[in-house]
Amino acid sequence: MWAIVACCALPLEGGEPHWAYRAPERVALPAIRLPDKVAGPIDTFLQHELARHKLEPTAEANRSTLLRRLTLTLHGLFPELADLADFERNQAPDAYEQQVDRLLASPRYGQHMASDWLDLARYADTHGYHADTEREQWRWRDWVIERLNEGQPFDQFTLEQLAGDLLPDATLMQRIATGFLRNHMLNDENGAIPEEFLAEYAIDRVSTVGTTWLGQTWGCARCHDHKYDPVSQREFYSLLAFFNSVEEPPILAKMTTAKPRLAAPTRKQQMELDALNSRIAAAQMSLTRRVAESSTDQQRWESQVRPEDLQAPPSDAAVYLPLDTVKDNLTPDGGRSQHAARIRGTVRTASGQLEQALLLDGQTSLELAHVPALAEGRSFTLSAWIFPTTRDAMSLAAQVDEVLYRRGWEWNLHEGKLQICLAQRRGEEELVVRAKQPVDLRRWQHVAARYDSRKPGAVELWLNGKQVETETTGKFPASGFAAAGPLRIGGTEHDDGWRGMLDEVRLYGRAVSESELQLLSGSNPLASLLSVKPIERSPQEQQAVRQYYLEHHDAEYRRINALLHTEIARRELLSQQIPSVLVMQELSEPRPTFVLLNGQYDQPGERVQRQSPDYLSERAKLVRQDRLGFARWLIDPQHPLTGRVGVNRAWQQVFGNGLVTTPDDFGLRGAKPSHPALLDWLAREWVDRGWDTKRLHRQLVSSGAFRQQSDVSAAIEAADPTNRLLARGPRQRLSAEAVRDSILGSAGLLNFAQGGPGARPYQPGDLWKELALDVNELSAQTYVPSQGAELYRRSVYLFWKRNSPPVNLTTFDAPSRDKCTATRSRTNTPLQALVLLNDPTFVEAARELAARVLQAKGLNADARVTLLLELVLSRKPSDAERELLTKQLTADFEHYTREPAAADQLLHVGQAHLPPNLSHPELAAWTNLAAVVLNLDETITNH
Repeated sequence: MWAIVACCALPLEGGEPHWAYRAPERVALPAIRLPDKVAGPIDTFLQHELARHKLEPTAEANRSTLLRRLTLTLHGLFPELADLADFERNQAPDAYEQQVDRLLASPRYGQHMASDWLDLARYADTHGYHADTEREQWRWRDWVIERLNEGQPFDQFTLEQLAGDLLPDATLMQRIATGFLRNHMLNDENGAIPEEFLAEYAIDRVSTVGTTWLGQTWGCARCHDHKYDPVSQREFYSLLAFFNSVEEPPILAKMTTAKPRLAAPTRKQQMELDALNSRIAAAQMSLTRRVAESSTDQQRWESQVRPEDLQAPPSDAAVYLPLDTVKDNLTPDGGRSQHAARIRGTVRTASGQLEQALLLDGQTSLELAHVPALAEGRSFTLSAWIFPTTRDAMSLAAQVDEVLYRRGWEWNLHEGKLQICLAQRRGEEELVVRAKQPVDLRRWQHVAARYDSRKPGAVELWLNGKQVETETTGKFPASGFAAAGPLRIGGTEHDDGWRGMLDEVRLYGRAVSESELQLLSGSNPLASLLSVKPIERSPQEQQAVRQYYLEHHDAEYRRINALLHTEIARRELLSQQIPSVLVMQELSEPRPTFVLLNGQYDQPGERVQRQSPDYLSERAKLVRQDRLGFARWLIDPQHPLTGRVGVNRAWQQVFGNGLVTTPDDFGLRGAKPSHPALLDWLAREWVDRGWDTKRLHRQLVSSGAFRQQSDVSAAIEAADPTNRLLARGPRQRLSAEAVRDSILGSAGLLNFAQGGPGARPYQPGDLWKELALDVNELSAQTYVPSQGAELYRRSVYLFWKRNSPPVNLTTFDAPSRDKCTATRSRTNTPLQALVLLNDPTFVEAARELAARVLQAKGLNADARVTLLLELVLSRKPSDAERELLTKQLTADFEHYTREPAAADQLLHVGQAHLPPNLSHPELAAWTNLAAVVLNLDETITNH
């Protein structure tokens, strides 16, 4: 009753604060009766509690059971036969500890342990809500795995994820870490209210942080003071204020990437970037030297050049349409392609700027089918003479993929203003550059658009040889804009056609120089400049002559410049392939935060400031009022909760249940710890020893409690049915990821590659399409499985769609990750057995496991049965098991010998190639036998 009526006071237990709100103290080890059964301090606490219940520890498990349990706990995999054999042979006193160190040092440790953190962080590869479109966030997931593997102390792990962007001289990795706070769902629904979802995102952050670090149900104080724990609604919004000043869009525009985002190259990409930057710098130095050395050669050229030598425009156009002649509805291309442009509609010619021109009526256009797409990252120039007759929207030239969301580029007039659009997804992920002033009507003008890859994202528009002022919207499409469709001149299927005349259309696969643009426009001043003595030219005039000479007549300069452009283009192409990640970035001024009455975004009450809750601040003091200060408050050595919650999570990972069985609730309504003194001792040990999580895991798996047999005697079953006292070793069903990974590993299929975007394994049908909102316009709406080795990636690397996570993982209780999940349920359903027997992943794994057994040399059938069980169960079969399995094998072999079509149907599930020189009936029979073993309860249980 007290908690309901006095929720804002500090809860008392017999006059003392609630156990979780007192700073943990290093307690003395209790006296015990059986010191010879103690492997370390952990066992001292456990044995003391067992004695109170008149129980004793169980004997140590055999070596094969121990290594299987240890490998599944730290790696989520079955042990390799070679490791089992090494462990059995090793008679050193620390043989077991050697195995622990080996497993902790492997990258497979982080790949397995990361899943629990991803659940807490609500990591997914889609945004959630109704559309659930794709997001690029996997570099944060890789950051987590890398930090776990390198053993980053948990206090630093905390600082970087909650406030890495606020650390002094924050590194790229520290800024990537803040993706933890951006992993929440994002809405892109039309009509969604921005203010509502800004509030929802901040509420999600504070609730997630409260659960993850403190085991607190802070979200219960959103609408009113907490019913049970001493956090008021006002304190909840004071906490929310720490996370309410992100420079983010409240509503995600469809098919765009949310901000703030950070380019996050992989190690390999960063090495390539560094190498490219070095080569670019070297080329730029060489170019500078060549400029200095070329003065004499330029003077000689100036003394010999004739005016007529300066009039020819550049001749290296990839496409050149003079538009002078028309025959059989075709007009020839004078550029590199040597293909004619097909005219669609009625064509007329008129006197053009140079000879003839085409007169277009808005219904007529040209199509050139065999034109290479503008290469990703490459420079380009578009050039044409135009004679517009209206200020209506008109398409000048375009190359668009009509299937892929109108990906491509289009050059047009918009309200009489020259405009170019480069789009990865038209209308969503695109760059639009538009001239500020309209072109003139009914007179010839030269227009050009130029992109120089040395100036990433900068697209210029030119009119009559001069660059014009422009306004830009959107962002240069990082994932590219090249389209495989035909080049269309004068109109597309979706845009209004050109009305007026066109002449001399050119497309260059490079950024032509200013002097070349002037040549194309007929306004090149070089002839008049060369008539002026060098000493009388202005600096600008002298530079124009010099640049023209270097770009057209200095062979060494042109060679170095071409090399420089190639390297810059490679860098631009690589830059477009670099993944990005959602990160935290503070507003210049904190966003005001108010208590939301009834938790409603549109009912602001009292304004609040950033502040940690009073009931946790007596010992751990907040030293600065921002996220960095809050993060440092969390890791204060005297904080009562952070250490306890962290070691409880580690205990849950190792033993199946935490010392506190409600890891998301250390409050009054949460479970009390089964061993309070042990919890405090572990928390104090972890914090005082530098927050070393690998050391903590080493302590737990090295304990005598972990190494006990897991068999249950009648006495233990009666006294401790849930194994809270740990009178026996842990026994629990494997996590969803460990079920899949261990089975693929036993079959030799598992791909141990580290990092990268989410892979897409086999899926029954297309479940995504069943949930899709718009399969034509939105991402992550239809499912296309990966190919080859990507099908067999470790489960931590699978693509995680919130509305439809990997289906065989959800059957084994993997969460959707819509919200923070501190513990997964463990169900036991018939559907799980059906998945293990019928899912293509496991059918294929059974076949590959069978082939592995059959291809082992020098074994008879009995020895192969033994090998099969050793690969999966790490033990030999009993006589009864051997008899049953042999009987099943014989019956299946006879069946498939009579029904070879059935054998072929079974063996052709999945993409992996069938091993040669194996009898199909025999392989099918062994496949069935492997499927039986893989479906055993013992197989998917860590015991």
